[in-house]
Amino acid sequence: MGSVGAPELIVIFLVALIVLGPDRLPKAARQVGRAIAEFKRVTGGFQDEVRRAFDGDEPGSPAPTSTTSSAPGDDSGEHMVGRPAAASPTPVVDLPPPPDDPSFN
Repeated sequence: MGSVGAPELIVIFLVALIVLGPDRLPKAARQVGRAIAEFKRVTGGFQDEVRRAFDGDEPGSPAPTSTTSSAPGDDSGEHMVGRPAAASPTPVVDLPPPPDDPSFN
């Protein structure tokens, strides 16, 4: 697929000018610019979430700053520098069924 160069942009601009007219073209250009900026913001946030998921980091946590590894068998805990602590498993609570559940009777 080819790229969009200067001649193609000029043709697009001229068609937009003919279709929209000189009064509505600036407003339409602003709306397109805002839509592109919003799209970039959303996709950037999605990319950050995917990177964190692959790296094993929690969302919102700062990126690891140090990856110092200790010698094998050394239990000093230095091998965990810069990594978030493992979350303890959430206890499972057995809740009663809602009142409108037929199995409740």
